[in-house]
Amino acid sequence: MPGPSTTLLFTDIEGSTRLATTLGKRFQGQLAEHHQVLRVAIEANQGTVDSIEGDSFFARFPSAASAVAAAAAGQRALSAVTWAGDPIRVRMGVHTAAPESDEYPEIARAARIMAAAHGGQVLLSDTTRAQVADLLPRGVRLHALGAYRLKDIAEPERLHQLELSGLPSAFPPLRALDVRRAHLPPEATAFFGRSEELAALDDLLGRRRLVTLTGPGGSGKTRLAIRTAAQVADRFADGAFFVSLAATTDRAKMTASIASAIGLPEDRNSSIAQVVLDWLEEREVLLLLDNLEQIKGVGDDVEGLLSAAPRLRVLSTSRAPLHVAGEQEFMVPPFQVPPAGADAPTLLASDAIALFVDRARLVRAQFAPSSDDLPVVAEIARRLDGLPLAIELAAAQARLLPVSAIRDRLVHRLDTVAGGPTTAPERQQSLRVAIGWSHDLLDGPERAVFRRLATFVGGWTYEAAEAVASGPPSGPVEATLERLTEQSLVQALSISTEPRLDMLATNSSTRVARRRRSPLDTARSSAALPSKPVLTWIARTPERGSIASRQILTTSALRSIEPMRAATSRPRS
Repeated sequence: MPGPSTTLLFTDIEGSTRLATTLGKRFQGQLAEHHQVLRVAIEANQGTVDSIEGDSFFARFPSAASAVAAAAAGQRALSAVTWAGDPIRVRMGVHTAAPESDEYPEIARAARIMAAAHGGQVLLSDTTRAQVADLLPRGVRLHALGAYRLKDIAEPERLHQLELSGLPSAFPPLRALDVRRAHLPPEATAFFGRSEELAALDDLLGRRRLVTLTGPGGSGKTRLAIRTAAQVADRFADGAFFVSLAATTDRAKMTASIASAIGLPEDRNSSIAQVVLDWLEEREVLLLLDNLEQIKGVGDDVEGLLSAAPRLRVLSTSRAPLHVAGEQEFMVPPFQVPPAGADAPTLLASDAIALFVDRARLVRAQFAPSSDDLPVVAEIARRLDGLPLAIELAAAQARLLPVSAIRDRLVHRLDTVAGGPTTAPERQQSLRVAIGWSHDLLDGPERAVFRRLATFVGGWTYEAAEAVASGPPSGPVEATLERLTEQSLVQALSISTEPRLDMLATNSSTRVARRRRSPLDTARSSAALPSKPVLTWIARTPERGSIASRQILTTSALRSIEPMRAATSRPRS
């Protein structure tokens, strides 16, 4: 390389093939003007044009400052030209070679830096930045972009953008692999368990383009999705991006949220939807779309993204599946909790108990459960159905209460498990709100069936559901049951002789906790008495008053069976 150090400049026109096709013969005139503008800028700043190939320039400069001045002058001059049709936009890369270095690797690095840029953008290597940081012309500043891996270059390069006053400074993500491929929220707390789920999701994302994590509120869908995305991000050449959609019910805002997560700038000539599609079309990306359940019709939008971008994969979280062709649903289960009477090693190996202990230590650093406390913690987790959010919220009570008091207070389950971080979404600050969020997304018939089924304790059969939950405004119960199951509010129990369904105990508590009730429920007392159809169904058949049937109804319901049996057994006139 000539001299103690040389700074290299590469340029080319973005989309030159498309411009040549669009402009036809006029493109040659445009190209000649482009050549003249760049040659003047280079030579006026002590540069030497080494070669010109088509629309690309390669030039050398005796200093980094002169190369940067030439790049700035060239971009300003190009922006001042009135172009026929679409404007010519030139991308530039500047790199300062180390003294006595081999020429070819340095030229290749400069060319790769230029190739990572967009039209109108000037990128600098870190060595160039170090030499010009205190010598920038007026109206010019530097913006650090981070470390990127350039094609065929082993070590990552820290790149910087030259920002020129009066010219655009917002550009799409670079055409290079960000060393930080996983653009995901940091995990503020320890992650527990889920090894089987992580392995299964790792496999599914290798075979499916859309995987939707479903499950009841508080089951940990978002945390599992983020950990999964971090685990597989290296497979995607253009990274993984987290898109939070919990705060919107508007389909139109999903695309804007994706653009914001990726960092795509607005384009006056295209809609934001087109900007997103254009960017995704050429890239291999994983999008993590979080909390889709409240956006009606969002499945059509996700399907449109997958159709337009053949290398895109989507990992979504939702209370219910999106019903998109090719969708793989993955139900996120609560934590398994050791049974009553489990020995100490089993209790200590439980992820549910480990989660409780860890979160309790966040509010009381010296928290250390004794051997007598561990079974109590397991009972707390069982009463909360193993739901991670519920366990975390219960553990927060350890600031003031011993674990036995926390357990005893769970008779008022939804009121006890509250007090989550104020920085968390509102629906994650208490179990009442978390479940209420799911309940509020139901339509009228679904709410009616949900409330009627909450009378059962220990599950029910289809026959029982049809007997007690049919009628206005719900209509046929079977279809509504299917929807409630899809929305993670009802779950199938293990099937033996006949199918049985149930809801988590925390979900069934919602029926008592909801203050706003439909007219059909105004006759029900605050003690969670069942509706008249429930009692009528049991009272008309004596065997349904047996011990077995008593196990599936609340105590308050049982006290009402005998009067109802007497009423329904009288001869009709």
